[in-house]
Amino acid sequence: MTQGLLLMNKPIGLSTFDLIRLFKRANPTFKGKIGHAGTLDVFAQGLVILLINTTKHFAHFQTLTKDYQAGVRLGASSPTLDIEGALTEKPLDFYPSFSALQALLPQFVGSYNQTIPQYSAAKQGGKSLYSLARRGATIIPKSKPVTIDSLELIAYKYPLVNIKVICSSGTYIRQLTFDIFKKLDIDSLLFSLTRTQIGEYQLKNSISPTEFGDWEKNLISFAV
Repeated sequence: MTQGLLLMNKPIGLSTFDLIRLFKRANPTFKGKIGHAGTLDVFAQGLVILLINTTKHFAHFQTLTKDYQAGVRLGASSPTLDIEGALTEKPLDFYPSFSALQALLPQFVGSYNQTIPQYSAAKQGGKSLYSLARRGATIIPKSKPVTIDSLELIAYKYPLVNIKVICSSGTYIRQLTFDIFKKLDIDSLLFSLTRTQIGEYQLKNSISPTEFGDWEKNLISFAV
C-alpha cells in the first residue's frame, strides 16, 4: 500500500479538512486512509502535513516543534484575539520602541501553562469553547502546558509587528502574542500567521492543492 507524507501549502481561506476534501475530489479512486498531522486556522496559511495511510502515527507529529511567522497589529483588539473577530480600535498613548519589544520577548521563552482562548476548539461539558463563547455562555478558564523555544522580532513599524516563533505543538499563537503585548498594557490582535516548518519538514518543499492530481510523485516516505 502506498504510504507517506504530503507537505501542503494551505492557502488562506481553507481549513485543514478542506485540503482533505479537495484531495479526495481530485482522486476519486483513492481508497486508502488520509488524515493530517495538525490543523491550521482558516485565516492562516502555510505548512500542513497530510498523512497518507500513516494516520496511526499522528501522535509522533505532536512531539515536533513548529515554526511560525506571526503578524500582529497593535492598538486594536477582537474577542477571538485575531482578525476573525469583530475589531475594536484602541489607539495607544505611546508607541513602544523596537528595543523595548526585543527586551520583552525573552520573558515568554520557556515552558509554562498557557491560557486556552475562549474562541477555540477545546471542550467544556462536551461542547467546543467557541460555540459556547458565541452564545455568551459562561466559560471556565483553562490552561495547558506549552513550550516556547524561541521568539525573534523580525520587523516592527507601528502598528505592525512581525515575530518568528518556534514552539511546541498545540501552542496558541494568538494567545501568545496577546499575552506578550498585554505585558506592556497594549491591546493587540493576530492579523496574519504562516507556519513555515514542522520538525524537519519545511514549507519551501510543499505543494499547492492544485497539484493533488499528481500527488504520488510528491509523496515523502516516512518511518518512525
